[in-house]
Amino acid sequence: GGVVAGELSAAGHDVVIVEKGGYHAESDFDGNERNLMEALFEKHGALTTADTAMVVLAGSTLGGGTTINWSASFRTPDHVLQEWSDEYGISAATSQSWQESLDAVSQRMNVNCDESDLNGNNRVFAEGVEALGWHLDTIPRNVKGCVDCSFCYYGCTHGAKQGTLKTYLQDAAEHGARFLVNAMVRRVLHENGKATGAIVEAQDAEGKVHICVVQAKMVVVSAGSIHTPAILQRSSLHNPQIGANLHLHPTAFVFSRFEEPINFWQGVPMSRVSKELANLDGRHYGVALEVAPAHPGLTASTIPWNNGREHKHLMGQFGNMANIIAITRDYHGGQVTLDQYGNPVLDYRLHKEDAAHVLRGILGALRIHHAAGASVIYAPHNQMIFWKREEGDSQFVRFLRKIEDAGLKPNAPPLFSAHQMSSCRMAGSATQGALKPTGET
Repeated sequence: GGVVAGELSAAGHDVVIVEKGGYHAESDFDGNERNLMEALFEKHGALTTADTAMVVLAGSTLGGGTTINWSASFRTPDHVLQEWSDEYGISAATSQSWQESLDAVSQRMNVNCDESDLNGNNRVFAEGVEALGWHLDTIPRNVKGCVDCSFCYYGCTHGAKQGTLKTYLQDAAEHGARFLVNAMVRRVLHENGKATGAIVEAQDAEGKVHICVVQAKMVVVSAGSIHTPAILQRSSLHNPQIGANLHLHPTAFVFSRFEEPINFWQGVPMSRVSKELANLDGRHYGVALEVAPAHPGLTASTIPWNNGREHKHLMGQFGNMANIIAITRDYHGGQVTLDQYGNPVLDYRLHKEDAAHVLRGILGALRIHHAAGASVIYAPHNQMIFWKREEGDSQFVRFLRKIEDAGLKPNAPPLFSAHQMSSCRMAGSATQGALKPTGET
């Protein structure tokens, strides 16, 4: 959405950007976890799938996910572009013009590897990966003048992260675009197959809601993979592919403790990746292993829980903890539907094939912690299951086997999603996707 707004405004068009969340300046990003989670995230950070088995972290603020993401800026892999072309009829995905578009976006957002320094957590992650002889690479980041404060997740107070708020939306503002924030699009107006505007519920500074109509010659719905299908469904569009094929990249946190301080809340939070397990089925579906930023609030909500006393003791060792996340490229998807009030519901259940990949990723993360020299390694489970180095390597093998035998069940281990995709995917046929390759529905 931000890219379209910036480009159309620069071309001289009259553009109105309607944003469900609020506008927050750099001075608002003060590092207060609770306040910023409530202000910047969908459902204040408490959004889950319908069965509550997965927490879904999604931006709800001007700039969307680019305001609260972790700055990792991977280019779409060639094998994914080829899959889109071969399986879904999007021939443009493998064209030179597509690559030129990726180049243009990367340049505007200053994607680079020069500011991907190693903090304590990424250092031990890299050491563990290299000790195993696994693939390791540097993560490109969309930053300029990063001061390594590690608060990417709660908005960049230094203005270093080059999300759409600092780039394309800034371009739009400089070319006269108007912004309507705290405003929810209820439905798109259309006549004879052509969009004519949108009905919007806008909240003023006193909290009073006003119903207004935005008239337009063209409407671009770019509300993320949760709200885009919801808007289209509320607009009486009936293609069954709208809301289908929801993919979430199910992700597990795996923690350990070292004897020396790690201080994973300091420095560049995410700078190295291992794709050793990224192609587990020959189709490039598998797991990417990375490090995530983790401040006290987020960590406290994700580490294993047995009882209050043990949880407090574990958090007391926060400075020596390290984490690895296992991000799974899921082959099987879910769907976005509407509840009785017209709000989106995420109906997503982890398929056994994808669950097997998640488990492989967890086991891989445990092995990296072990190879890096962690003194205690915690299994991502509802119960407190851990291994101590003094128990020896033979016991570690039994520890891995125990985790493997336990498998995955809903909420065991707890999973989260930071990537929501594909609920209105493009395709050459209406039986495969909600949108034409040219973007219309």
